[in-house]
Amino acid sequence: MFTGGAPGSAAAVPADTPHLRADGHVSLAWLYGGSSADYRAQIEAMAGLTTISPTWWYLDEDDPGGLELDTDDDLVAWAQARGLAVWPLFGNHIDPDLTDQVLRDPALRQRVVDGIVAEVRRSGVDGVNVDFENLHDETRFLLTDIVRELEQALPEVIVSVDVTAMTDTWVLGNWSTAFDREGLGQVADYVMLMSYDQHNSLRRDGPVAGLQWVSESTEYLLRTVPAEKVVLGLPLYARHWATDASARDGISLEATLGMAAMANRVAERSQAVTYDPVAGQDLHTWTDEHGRPNRVWLEDVASLQRKAELVDVHGLAGIAAWRAGFEQPDVWTALDAQLAAMSAPGSTVEPVPTTSAPATAPASTAPTAAADAAVEEGAVPAGGTPSGEPTVATQPLDQPITEPSPVDGTDVATPGEEDMVTLAAATLLGLVGIAHTIRWRIRRRARGR
Repeated sequence: MFTGGAPGSAAAVPADTPHLRADGHVSLAWLYGGSSADYRAQIEAMAGLTTISPTWWYLDEDDPGGLELDTDDDLVAWAQARGLAVWPLFGNHIDPDLTDQVLRDPALRQRVVDGIVAEVRRSGVDGVNVDFENLHDETRFLLTDIVRELEQALPEVIVSVDVTAMTDTWVLGNWSTAFDREGLGQVADYVMLMSYDQHNSLRRDGPVAGLQWVSESTEYLLRTVPAEKVVLGLPLYARHWATDASARDGISLEATLGMAAMANRVAERSQAVTYDPVAGQDLHTWTDEHGRPNRVWLEDVASLQRKAELVDVHGLAGIAAWRAGFEQPDVWTALDAQLAAMSAPGSTVEPVPTTSAPATAPASTAPTAAADAAVEEGAVPAGGTPSGEPTVATQPLDQPITEPSPVDGTDVATPGEEDMVTLAAATLLGLVGIAHTIRWRIRRRARGR
């Protein structure tokens, strides 16, 4: 169990906590879909980083109670020698039935806990990041139980857990509702808020993480989780939408883009970039050769800093980015300086108005020639949200990303490829989400929680 320093006091941060910066904040990046060499190159480009979370550990789909372990001991040693904390991600392959089977059976759950404890101690890592997504609602409190059991069995390391975004009006079915956020906030050292995928293959045409939505998601979580335990997730990607009468609901998801690919799209076209004050992002629009209106809500240094400002406003524990390799180098330099100027976790400041356009429009960032591995198959997380067993293919980062969507688990569409989910299903999911929320609140009152 991490006790850390006193809230609001950066000077109280213990010297033996590599996951904390000198200013008391966590700065984490999830690693996914790359080789050890890829990861080392990515890490070396990240100013101010304190923690890495490689996607190494999963429930075994063929042996309930067993584990799939792919720890890179050399990378652990290399990262720790550079002062970084290593918290491997422990996922569930976004498989609700497997997860319920394992967590509901005390013997299977104990086998999982024992396996994680043994691997933590064998590998010498500094923590574990539990990323169980797409759960049945009935599994909610069982997730809290296993996080508690890991925390009790591993008092010497950090135990963190990922939760999806949710607001009073934005609910994505069980993806949102199947978390006992209050209970997780009591038993975990950190709760990682995956504040992205506001718009996805089910809810189309908008930013991945608009500023107002991220702010509301953060405030929703803070009702039940202490601010000094909340780590704010930041997306390093965006989605390209096109109006297309032949697509489901008239909107085509053309591609998911890393930051270099976004910059390329702006550089290739002369169409205007305008500021969207609700999203806190620049909106790039153009008409393609087929006469279709296209748009991308851009993530850049300025938009990420507007979201990261919520760390200071609410006294949050820090930031976590999905995922390493999607960003451009200046992102980490800017976030590093921003965190250094903030008050320590547990402190709060007056929010800066975010609904007006910037005094000067942010300059477009030039594309880079950086390359990375992109996942073709499998599910990602959260939030960092990685899940699934990836098949890796080398792909330049200035090209569209071809890995699955982080939150809804569906494959990201490529140009001209239509999503298999129907509009009726998407509408039903929204209605089911509202029903889940009502039922969840009734049960909480009945339980006195």
